[in-house]
Amino acid sequence: MKTMFSFLAITTICVIVLFANASAQVFTSPRAVENNKYVYMNVVMNCHDFSQVRTSYQTLSRLFGMYRKYNIVADFYFTDMLAQRLEWSFPGFLDSLRRAGMGINIHHRSPHAITFRPTRREAENPQLGVMTLFRQGRTDEAIEECEKWERRRVNVATGGLDSAAGGYDFLEQKAGTKPTCVGFGISGNFDGDSIAIGAMISLKKSGLRATVDDHEGGADAQFPFMSLRGVLSRPADSSITRWTAGTMRRDTFWWKMVLTPDADAYSPRRYAERLMSQVSKTQLTLMNAIMHETDFSYDRPPFYSVYYVSGTAGATNPVPYDTNAFPTDRIIPWSQAQKDAIWTKYDSLMQYIGSHPNIRTMTMQSLVQTLSDDRERGITREQCRNLASQISSGVMTTLLGMTIYRMPTKNFFTIPQTTEYFSLADAYYALQRSLADYARTGRLPESLNLRDLVPPLGNGAGLGASSTLTFADVLQAARQQDSLLTLQISRNQYGGRMPSNVSIGGRLLNPVEYFALLARAYQSADGSSATASASISAQQIPVPAALTPPVGDAPSQNGPSNWAVKPIRRLAAMATAVRNNESISPNTTALTISPNPAQNLATVSFSVEQSQRVSLKVFNVLGQEIATILDENLSAGEHALSLTPQLPHGTYLIRLQMGNVVQQRSVVFQR
Repeated sequence: MKTMFSFLAITTICVIVLFANASAQVFTSPRAVENNKYVYMNVVMNCHDFSQVRTSYQTLSRLFGMYRKYNIVADFYFTDMLAQRLEWSFPGFLDSLRRAGMGINIHHRSPHAITFRPTRREAENPQLGVMTLFRQGRTDEAIEECEKWERRRVNVATGGLDSAAGGYDFLEQKAGTKPTCVGFGISGNFDGDSIAIGAMISLKKSGLRATVDDHEGGADAQFPFMSLRGVLSRPADSSITRWTAGTMRRDTFWWKMVLTPDADAYSPRRYAERLMSQVSKTQLTLMNAIMHETDFSYDRPPFYSVYYVSGTAGATNPVPYDTNAFPTDRIIPWSQAQKDAIWTKYDSLMQYIGSHPNIRTMTMQSLVQTLSDDRERGITREQCRNLASQISSGVMTTLLGMTIYRMPTKNFFTIPQTTEYFSLADAYYALQRSLADYARTGRLPESLNLRDLVPPLGNGAGLGASSTLTFADVLQAARQQDSLLTLQISRNQYGGRMPSNVSIGGRLLNPVEYFALLARAYQSADGSSATASASISAQQIPVPAALTPPVGDAPSQNGPSNWAVKPIRRLAAMATAVRNNESISPNTTALTISPNPAQNLATVSFSVEQSQRVSLKVFNVLGQEIATILDENLSAGEHALSLTPQLPHGTYLIRLQMGNVVQQRSVVFQR
């Protein structure tokens, strides 16, 4: 017998968890090991080729079987077209990946707008309209256009969009889960970066939690988990993908070397063994093993599609596109011996990863569940005071004969003697909102809640020369900008976007100039020495043309692209609250929670072997009980219970007890 406890059942138990003041989350060292697991391994398969869909399916099916054989969970990143053609030709395959615990994510590659480059044939290419909108400063329209590319099907012949569901929405519909991670493929130039940020903005409200900022590296020695514009940047200390060995003088993909004299030097298993022998057993290390499904079948040009662009520069071809052709001049099929050798070496690598006692394979979805989502957490007046001081301590330097101001040398602010981190976007919002409150009430707030802000899309013109403004001018601008952000947030457009220019006292200030001005104005208000006519200095601060220098590079502080970068805090191990005479059941399937992460509704399912008393409770990350969901006798069979959470967003522990047997699962509640 199956008993359903839900809002729609005839015999209904409505469980509404009411706990508005749950204890604060507890965080652990970002490098702390998990029991004996000191390596998190992210096995990644990028899936591209929609033109040879049967070959792609055969490869992916074989990989799926291998992962299950070795108890590995892996992330699959699908291009939009391949995901759709797989579902058309092999329905149910995507869902089978999901049910097996594999990660289903998106990889933006041609014919997505993010990969196209402008040419003189722009009028012939409808997908280039997104770039035109950004260049003309029509940012809101550009973001709306970006959203279409995440939700509608791409027409592979024209590079335009059809009315049917595509991209993120398609994968959610067909795979039954929201993709956690998207590989945006930021290009490093203004156009590509703007489109990538626009795509990220359009997806965060749908459930996006992570992105691929660097394919194979990117973990910081001190802060391995970094937030990039409000989502996790996929971390890695090292990658079992390409390296320099043997006679090679530069890093090379291992699968290209399997039939060469350097084959032994490019054994992925031996390389993994070497990496494992070098890592510290006292701290967490992050690794990945990345391949493309095409790598098992043929060699192909890197990073661009032969159907849509010409040459390594990536100049966009004119429409229509002939995607039925298989250009063997640039796509070279492997010999059967090469294919067999690649499969043999990859199988050996997966066997090693799956059997190693100190390696835990993780998907991006499971990884983000261990991290804090604190984009909208609180900030105190003392912390705002500290941030304003750090911003004002920016130094004047000389570059090419010009004296310029630079922000402090990190992409984020730390509060001394604490584990508190704030991005520059956090500081920007906190200071502006505080000054807006000051303009309304005559007092700075003692605390406020932050918002998820993204940097400006493009550089502002800025001041022609340093100038003097009044305190009243700054307060008026702060109120205007606060109203704009409030409007954006209420419409759930972006969570808030920093402007490229701010008008103050008849002058235009670029984001860096305005940021520095906010810090000085806050210090004046905090010191109770400000009057409406008091002078506030507005410095001329140029913004570099390059918007995307490497994370951690000091000059990037004047380029607002990376202003929303900061460390993400790792959640502490959950307290089990199990008494000495209790045991944890080895059965890991008895208690399930779906969906997880959850928003408005989560279903807790479990099995009862015999009629007995059952309790189901909720704990916070401190191990403190905050709610009892169920405590009564239940009959044998399968049971399900609907939770309507009214909790602060974050991670909680659901604990099921039947006699001396305890099952527990963590669940993430999102808003």
